[in-house]
Amino acid sequence: MNDLRLFWFFPVLLALFIAGVGRGEMPEQKEGTIEELCSEAGMKRLQKESRARLPMKIKIILSRDYPGWFFPKDCTLNAMGEMTNQVHSILGDFDGNGHTDYAVQIRHADKWSLLAFLRKKPDAFKVYILDTGNANTPYDGKEITLYKQGDVDMYDNDDGETELFIYHNDSIATVSGWAVRSYIFERGSFQIRDAYED
Repeated sequence: MNDLRLFWFFPVLLALFIAGVGRGEMPEQKEGTIEELCSEAGMKRLQKESRARLPMKIKIILSRDYPGWFFPKDCTLNAMGEMTNQVHSILGDFDGNGHTDYAVQIRHADKWSLLAFLRKKPDAFKVYILDTGNANTPYDGKEITLYKQGDVDMYDNDDGETELFIYHNDSIATVSGWAVRSYIFERGSFQIRDAYED
């Protein structure tokens, strides 16, 4: 009887996985040539898709606190020749309370910002400024990404020894070249963990 239940349960899980249901969803990598994706039309499409992912409440907060905000329009290639900076918003459960939270990279005035929006009630978010800087600082190489709960990463501790780190909640990260900076929500605030990819 248990085998029969597993037989029906597996296709349901597979269908949910294929449909992208669950926490920590990331947008699909877009198909097309670099020229198509980096064209003005391609960048507008990517920005529209990133903006559409955000709840109206977050758009209202951004418009109020960051007038004229927009997603970065740059298009850069990483060392593998792949386009980066195409994901400007991610979602996950960063504080572990079971609600969907959001992180966004935006440009506003002459600055850029990485922000987290933690959902405290169905239509209420608390905003955290994770990083910010002048628009002419080395920002263009950073790519926002998501570490899911249970992911494992390696980093060098203060003694120069390599240690493993397990993410207890979904976490936000930026990648610039080989450097990875994770923003981990612990004890009521975001903590920074720097690492290098091998």
